[in-house]
Amino acid sequence: MRGAVMILGSAMIFGLAVGSGLSRHAPAQPAPATTAAATDDWRTPHASGGTVVIDRGWQGHFFTDGDVAGKSLNFLVDTGATTVALSKAQARFVGVDVDHLNYDRQMQTASGIITAATVTLPRLRIGEIQLMNVQATVLDTPSDIALLGQSFLGRIDTVSIAGDRMTLIKS
Repeated sequence: MRGAVMILGSAMIFGLAVGSGLSRHAPAQPAPATTAAATDDWRTPHASGGTVVIDRGWQGHFFTDGDVAGKSLNFLVDTGATTVALSKAQARFVGVDVDHLNYDRQMQTASGIITAATVTLPRLRIGEIQLMNVQATVLDTPSDIALLGQSFLGRIDTVSIAGDRMTLIKS
């Protein structure tokens, strides 16, 4: 199928994330869209390094809190996902104008093929690690959990798992 992208290497995880009702930090209703300039920290013009240790959580998966545009989201770390993936509600919550995106990408998930749009997040921070201009996908499907995929993880110097801990290191 032309234009199809496999977003998840671990499609069953996505099926759980989409359909399981996971919600640790997702708002009951999305907040109104905000502009990037609304938060001083958002204006930080550089990436920053550090070390983040994530403990294994629910059903053996790794979950972590992140920050996009000054808005907190909970992420499922998915080393098999091509990109960071957000639902429309999550993207709207962090300030993306989801109504004017071009949902022209097809993504294969555990639930079947869905449509999606590609965006660039000006900044995404997980703990001490902050990256600028992170590619992301806005999925045209509901989900309570965002995915932290290779468009973020691939820019980290070290991603390792030892026992029940995942460590991310960025110089």
